[in-house]
Amino acid sequence: MHRLLLLLSLLAMLGGPMNFAQAQDELEQRVEALLAQMPLEVRLGQLFMVSFFGEGLNEASRQFMRQMMPGGVGVFASNGVSPAAVTRSTNAWQALAVQIGAKVPLLIATDQEGGTVQRLNDGFTSFPWGTALSAMPFEQTALVARMTATELRAVGVNMNFAPVADLYHPEGRFMSKRVLGHDAKRVGEAVAAYVRALQASGVIATLKHFPGHGAAADSHLALPTVALDRQQLERELLPFRYGIAADAEVVMVAHLSVPSLDPTPNLPATLSKPIVSGLLRGELGFKGVIITDAMDMGGIRQGFTPAQAAVRAVQAGVDMLATGPNLPLSEQLSMKRALLEAVLSGAIPRAQIDESVRRILRLKAKYGLLTWQALDELSATERVQSAAHRAALESIYLRTVTVV
Repeated sequence: MHRLLLLLSLLAMLGGPMNFAQAQDELEQRVEALLAQMPLEVRLGQLFMVSFFGEGLNEASRQFMRQMMPGGVGVFASNGVSPAAVTRSTNAWQALAVQIGAKVPLLIATDQEGGTVQRLNDGFTSFPWGTALSAMPFEQTALVARMTATELRAVGVNMNFAPVADLYHPEGRFMSKRVLGHDAKRVGEAVAAYVRALQASGVIATLKHFPGHGAAADSHLALPTVALDRQQLERELLPFRYGIAADAEVVMVAHLSVPSLDPTPNLPATLSKPIVSGLLRGELGFKGVIITDAMDMGGIRQGFTPAQAAVRAVQAGVDMLATGPNLPLSEQLSMKRALLEAVLSGAIPRAQIDESVRRILRLKAKYGLLTWQALDELSATERVQSAAHRAALESIYLRTVTVV
């Protein structure tokens, strides 16, 4: 439904008849026109969701953005400590983005799962963590997603790295509070409800952490192994299937070794063609944007330089690379240079880059992100509506006691 509404809105802006097929054609024509105007280095920039410390832009980050010409920026706590400050940052990033490279606005994403993983805190609602969401009726899960979308859009964030589609495992303490439960079907239905509500409210959803974290250790620290056989993994994949059926636009692939899917020793799923292209794109039929987990994490850094990982991830079939804030700007730039060299040498087909850029531009077009208008910083707190959301959550929290 959200796609239909967005396409019809596009038609209305273009003054054409309200015809779905024509709307789709108009969108594709606009994407192709944009792509045709982009030199290779500009196209490669669209493949990056960069991150850096600090509010707004300083001279170093401004120069970095001009060189990188990224397709997106990830928001972390250091980028703003209030709704007004976050808005100031997103305004600054977008104002520069529409002047450089493709002159296309950014995907601006954050981790606003709720509970223990919520990048935006001061002045924002503390939403329930995954285990609390799992105890709610699905309509309440959808309500939380809609409120989350309202707060993110209020400060210029158009993409959420949520929902978590991993399953609860008693041994998996790292993920225990973030997941939506252990019942794969119920988790899948909750994931689908969250995805539909978030995206109907104008914020892009991201299923994570594909193909399922299981009971594995913390991938921020080192490369963990998911020790499940192929049959057991079917249970882990079920919530992702539900999310994909609900039209989730993005899937985040995790830094996990999964020998039953790819026996290559010490190879993260992010760099595995059998997992990314074979399983996710092929068997599960996912047609949206595939993004990596943060490339500054120990699970990817212990075996590969950022430049090596960037090339291997794209070769595996990833569309977008999330750098994370702990990679120095110079190392993030090295990733783009490595991709350029790989394309020029033939190690990565240019047609593959073009297809990834199409997916990213198509996503931006669907959500009205090919144009941008600055948000008023002074009214950011009012737009967030945190007080109203806290009041709405009071009754919901009474339903969050659960046994997993």
